[in-house]
Amino acid sequence: MGYYGKVRTHGDFVTRGFSPAFVARWDDWLQRGMVAARGRLGDAWLSHYLVMPVWCFALGAGVVDEHAYAGVLSPGLDAVGRYFPFAIAARIDDGAVPSRAWYGAAADLALSTLRGEFALAGFDARIEQFACDPVEGDRAKPRYAAQWWRLDASQRLSCDRLDSELFARLLVETDSVG
Repeated sequence: MGYYGKVRTHGDFVTRGFSPAFVARWDDWLQRGMVAARGRLGDAWLSHYLVMPVWCFALGAGVVDEHAYAGVLSPGLDAVGRYFPFAIAARIDDGAVPSRAWYGAAADLALSTLRGEFALAGFDARIEQFACDPVEGDRAKPRYAAQWWRLDASQRLSCDRLDSELFARLLVETDSVG
């Protein structure tokens, strides 16, 4: 179990539980995605970012590194006002997906980083106790390696890789995509 991104109490990135290779790939994707979102949305990018829903994800082995991951991505903000998403993720067996309740708890945990009473030490303690018991999924290879959805299931995105346009889509998708 790990996390990476910006939290309101620190002036730089915080990370725990991820390999340097994961952090480098994840950071590169989000940095490029933020640039693409600003280019696509212009001055409106921040208003989209600030109301971005928490996105749940299941990433197959090979999307970020050699492992599969399940987690959530939420807006993030650091102590000096810089915006960068915050993610919580757990390594899972390829094809296994945690329960809806797990994703809901992970989303609540991610959003707690934006609250006034947030403290990283307490957050770390909660992460240590936050277990991911994946529900076995359909072992057939999914059509797409990366699945993204909102908790309310109103939106779903699928792709095979992390590219800069994906992050821009996460900011602007407002209609149900089935």
